[in-house]
Amino acid sequence: MARSTYYYNRKALSAPVRHESARKALKDLHKRHRGRYGYRRMTAALRQQGIVLNHKTVRKLMREEGIECKIRRKRKYNRVSAEMDTSPNLLNRRFTSEAPFIKAVTDVTEFNLGAQKIYVSALIDLYDGAVMSLAMSTSNDTELVMSMFDGISQSDLAKLKMIHSDQGVLYRTYRYHDFMAFWQIQQSMSRRGNCYDNAVVESFFGTFKCETVKLYQIRSKEELAKELVEYVRYYNEERLKSTLGYKSPMQYRQLNGF
Repeated sequence: MARSTYYYNRKALSAPVRHESARKALKDLHKRHRGRYGYRRMTAALRQQGIVLNHKTVRKLMREEGIECKIRRKRKYNRVSAEMDTSPNLLNRRFTSEAPFIKAVTDVTEFNLGAQKIYVSALIDLYDGAVMSLAMSTSNDTELVMSMFDGISQSDLAKLKMIHSDQGVLYRTYRYHDFMAFWQIQQSMSRRGNCYDNAVVESFFGTFKCETVKLYQIRSKEELAKELVEYVRYYNEERLKSTLGYKSPMQYRQLNGF
């Protein structure tokens, strides 16, 4: 080791720890608030104690001392460019249909099963709110949406005149657009950031979660898949809907000759 390096390191080791009082205060604050504070709140709390430091310095000191906020971080969404432009809102909140398999709405929801995320795509009939088809995947991609149509017969696909969705990139791909064009289905999209334009499918997902995952624990993808199959059968055939005069979707269809 060179003499200059030796004396430099010896001087550095013997020098007092920088921001020693701030480090101690950070540890005390972390303990007092049970790990709830991130570096921004830590910076403010330090200033209340008369320790004025830049938030970047506080973040660095926290990292060096192994202090980490235990509250979940805000999710960062990666923006993906859509292949197609948006479609007009042709549905315009007219959530009715004169017969089954004419107009439908679709969306994707997310389930957190511990460390695993599961995505479910649903297609809902606007005639009676029946679930036409569901698909499940660990990936929120076009393949998930397209696999949803595998559960619909070609004769029923041929009847469909419109499918409404949000403006998500999953519905603005060439593959999805070509599929809709092939079956001569009009594509309708909600206005940007307006969940009420797709309220029917949002309501279904909310009802499903309230009546299943919020009542009892679902631990795995397999358990969720089994629950989805059973719940869709129950929802379509047994569950009474107030909007249908307290009939199930299938009872309502039979009552009206479908």
